[in-house]
Amino acid sequence: MMRRFCLTDDAEWVVFDVVPRFSGPVGPALSHGWLCFELGQQRRRFAPIPENWQQLSERDLALVWAQATPVARIAD
Repeated sequence: MMRRFCLTDDAEWVVFDVVPRFSGPVGPALSHGWLCFELGQQRRRFAPIPENWQQLSERDLALVWAQATPVARIAD
């Protein structure tokens, strides 16, 4: 599932869940999945995936975003 939400600066972020389908190069902290937040070239990752994250208010989703770790985008 994918959602869009706005932060207080009116930036519209996209957030979606990522669940690995096989064990691979992800570490134990990410093995059960994470939320990926994207805005242009910016990315953040939050693990584990909060239960019922799809129903979180924009305010609560922004709190999760604030705790998410910025990550570099891998070049295509």
